[in-house]
Amino acid sequence: MHTKSLDIKTRILGGDSHLDVTKPYNNVAIIYEAQGKYGEALEMHMKSLDIKTRILGGDNHPDVAASHVNHDWCFSTLVLGAFLAGVFQHQCITPH
Repeated sequence: MHTKSLDIKTRILGGDSHLDVTKPYNNVAIIYEAQGKYGEALEMHMKSLDIKTRILGGDNHPDVAASHVNHDWCFSTLVLGAFLAGVFQHQCITPH
C-alpha cells in the first residue's frame, strides 16, 4: 500500500523534486524496519534525507534533522544487528 502511494506521488509530482514524496519514502522505510529489512529501510531514509536536504537548503531545517534521526537510528540498528550476529556466531562456534 505504501509503495503504491510512493509510486503515485513520484509519478504525479515529477519524481524526487517535490517535498511531498519524502513522507511515502519514510513510510516505506518504517515498513521495511518492521520486517527487519534494515538495508532497504536505510535506502528509503537516505532518499528522503537527500530530497529534504536538497529542497530545504541543507541541514539547517527541523525536517532535515528529523530525517537524520530516522536514518541514524536505522543505521545503528543495522550495525548492532550485524555485530550481535557475529557475537552469536562466535559463541556458537567457540568451545567453552
